Amino acid sequence: ASAGHVIVVSHSVHLSAAMQAAQDGDIILLKSGPYGTQLFLPPFTASGKSLSLVADTGARVEVGATVTLENASSATPVLVQGVTFAQFSAISPLLVVRNMPGAVWIDRCDVAVQFEYPFTFSSMTPALVDNCAALVVHDSSFQGAAGTQLMPGGDGLRVTASNSAFYDCAFHGGSGGEKKAGGNGLQLVGGTAFLSGGAFLGGNGDDGWFDPGNPSACFDGGAGGDGLLLSNAASAKALDLTGAGGNGGTAGGICTPGAAGVAFDTANGTLTTIATNARDLEVSSPVREGETLTWKLSGNPGELAFLDYGGQPGFLDLPAWNGMLLLAPPFFMAFAGVVPAGGELSGSILIHELGPGVEGAIVWAQSGFFDGTSVFQSATSATLLLDQAF
Repeated sequence: ASAGHVIVVSHSVHLSAAMQAAQDGDIILLKSGPYGTQLFLPPFTASGKSLSLVADTGARVEVGATVTLENASSATPVLVQGVTFAQFSAISPLLVVRNMPGAVWIDRCDVAVQFEYPFTFSSMTPALVDNCAALVVHDSSFQGAAGTQLMPGGDGLRVTASNSAFYDCAFHGGSGGEKKAGGNGLQLVGGTAFLSGGAFLGGNGDDGWFDPGNPSACFDGGAGGDGLLLSNAASAKALDLTGAGGNGGTAGGICTPGAAGVAFDTANGTLTTIATNARDLEVSSPVREGETLTWKLSGNPGELAFLDYGGQPGFLDLPAWNGMLLLAPPFFMAFAGVVPAGGELSGSILIHELGPGVEGAIVWAQSGFFDGTSVFQSATSATLLLDQAF
């Protein structure tokens, strides 16, 4: 497992100090509470090191200021888990991940901005990823901001020049500002991606406007955003996706209506479809010594289910296994059982002593299934194991 020093924080001042003082590989355990707003706090930044941010069991952690993870000097993996990044009106993205040579897993997080902050004059995408070697996102949602003034809606998430994998996530572009286009649910700018399950929705374009007393004052309706936009030769493999483009804005008098967006825009990229359904994995986290870790696998009835787990994440495309291998060897492969008629298989594991001096350790997990003919390497999850002192 990926072991590290654990730092417990309970409010924004502690979080800022913890991120500055923490060393590469440390784990920040977040207790319940709001963690600031962009208008009153500088960004929370970890630069030159890899830090994990994990919400405590049952904690509701709401971060309203920008969190930036950047320029890591090592390939130490990062886990961001159970955090809500939310702001009603934002002046900059809430989550920025860039220049990370190691794996970054985002698990069970929500990132949303309702509106761009007035007079910023830029579309607001709440989460940006750039130049990441191995981004893995599971069971998370991303909501782009609605445009204000004459600005388009923001994308839900924009990923640039990165290798990424997404499992059962939801993406929604923001609606356009005055007579402007809606945002895209997910935009991939170059790089590669694997997409399993999830919903991809474009934002609606704003309506046009026409002044009958001034024929030259004609404003066309804004275009709808795309559910998934592949640009700059992005390449993606996908299975079991649902999507819809945003509606185009109405014409407004004799003006032109906005074009509707499309569910999956591949005009400047490549999308390869795998003909199977998504499968899922849930693992409880955090779990302390003496407590019980629970897991649940979701697959097709009759399939053999496996729970794979290890100490380090990996990133390897396995076309023969209809997915990605996201664990680095050596890892363990445990037979979990045959998926019953209800499609879900669950179990529990008692967590024993972690060992002398071990404050916390992250176990990286992935699900696998076999239907008698084919292997399906599927969704990921992770669990933070804690010393009982925390």
